[in-house]
Amino acid sequence: ISGYQDSEDPETMFIWLFGVLPENRGKGIGSQLLEGFEDNAIKKGYKKIRSYTFNRFRSKIILSLNRKYKIIGAGFDDNVKDYRILLEKIL
Repeated sequence: ISGYQDSEDPETMFIWLFGVLPENRGKGIGSQLLEGFEDNAIKKGYKKIRSYTFNRFRSKIILSLNRKYKIIGAGFDDNVKDYRILLEKIL
């Protein structure tokens, strides 16, 4: 996972990249990575984490919802021909 401080909201950490190799999926690695990212954000004083994903990445959406992220926005992205989904978790 790679992330950065949201320039519009300094109390928000934004996930930029997130992924697990296909052969390693379903082993809890994504959940462990996300948990570590959240723990690090809390230690650094962040209050929220946000992340964009696309509808085609259903496993990322399900993982996020299972970790108490909420869908706070969605819209069709003509550039990629898919729905872009904004997720947020209050820490």
